[in-house]
Amino acid sequence: MQKIILSGIALCIAFAIHAQHSSPYYADKKIQVLELRNYVLKEGGRDNFIDSFKIYIEDSQNVKGAYVLGLYRVKDAETNFYWFRGYENMPLRKKAMEDFYSSSYWASITRIPQQYVINFHNVHLLKPYDITTGDSTSGFAAAWFDKPKGVAVVDFYTGNGTRAKVIDYVSKSYHSLLLSSGVKDISYWIAEDQPNNYPQHPVFQDSNSLVSIAFYKNEKEYKSVMNKLASKMNAEMRNNMRSVFTLHSYVILYNAE
Repeated sequence: MQKIILSGIALCIAFAIHAQHSSPYYADKKIQVLELRNYVLKEGGRDNFIDSFKIYIEDSQNVKGAYVLGLYRVKDAETNFYWFRGYENMPLRKKAMEDFYSSSYWASITRIPQQYVINFHNVHLLKPYDITTGDSTSGFAAAWFDKPKGVAVVDFYTGNGTRAKVIDYVSKSYHSLLLSSGVKDISYWIAEDQPNNYPQHPVFQDSNSLVSIAFYKNEKEYKSVMNKLASKMNAEMRNNMRSVFTLHSYVILYNAE
């Protein structure tokens, strides 16, 4: 499903997630770097690729410090595979990537992505952002991604050259509206501003956007929360929001574990 909001007309790209993923490799880790990785696969190959990923790739990356925080199917997009990968910091990201992708083990299984993946360049490189304090350096508990959840929604709030204004609006107004509407589990992220230190894997580092990840019991709860949010906003509030968000997109994914 896609809806576009541009200059007051909303852009919504919705991904939904059933996330009950867990791993002892990162249970006590704090991540300072998160990748949102959205792959395009050959038609009809998604489920086979996911099965192979879980068997041959997932823990072989976890053990290197490239933590696989969840595997997802994209709603209404049968050729897409979406996953989260986190790192403790940027230097350890570089080390984990170099160690894994230069290994003889990776060389022995590259036939798997070569067989299924046709585009792996839609990747956002992010760091956590505390919406109440403005802290973006302390890291974020990786285990948060493992809490039992039914649906997650990833929102991109974008201001064209005005991210500071977006953050100010969300922190002072919109975040509290979300909480009062029933959002309980939510985290915020902004683009990592250090250069991509593994350029073999291209990434987006969009300095215009604030990203949130929120989890719900199911889609019914999510829709209920959104209805409550809409009921709390009058025309003036909606106009104010539209003046801040040049683009607003949200995406819906389902757990593939």
